[in-house]
Amino acid sequence: MSSSARDRLIEAALALIGEKGPRGASTRAIAERAGLNEVTLFRTFGRKDDLIAACIQSLFQRIVGPTGQRPRSDDVVADLEALARDYFGLANSHRHALARLLPELRRNQKLAEAILRDTATPVTASMFGLFAHHQGAGRLRSDADPRELTLAFLGPLLAHAMIGDLLGLPDALDLPAYVARYLDGHRG
Repeated sequence: MSSSARDRLIEAALALIGEKGPRGASTRAIAERAGLNEVTLFRTFGRKDDLIAACIQSLFQRIVGPTGQRPRSDDVVADLEALARDYFGLANSHRHALARLLPELRRNQKLAEAILRDTATPVTASMFGLFAHHQGAGRLRSDADPRELTLAFLGPLLAHAMIGDLLGLPDALDLPAYVARYLDGHRG
């Protein structure tokens, strides 16, 4: 099977999950949205949970790129602006799917464990490593756990993407200003 068919199934699943939730997005509807048949979906992913896991993995991979590691430089501002752009862009463009996928991970322990083992843990380790890299160079506070610094940076971006529209906030966010405000309280 071609990569483009796999990608089409993932994009179709993300769109339908965003509209109907994981339970409401049937495998038949996902295959139809992708322009494929349901047999192709099952040959590619085996089970619907495997497709959902591939959707989440795809989202995570967009944050870290094909190498699985966030690029690091000696420029904390450039690194954080790039992370903010990638993370906020992804969260904003897939906010409806994320809003429906995150609770599903609470309900489906096997899926959550697979996501954590195969995808989330390496991706978050890469992001934590980016913050630790800048801590080690004295560009970020050294008295904080890099995981806390990472969550303090990413949490507001995710919140803005997920509920900003409910609060009347614009979809766009001035990311350089966001990074500057973050660094005001977290510089080394």
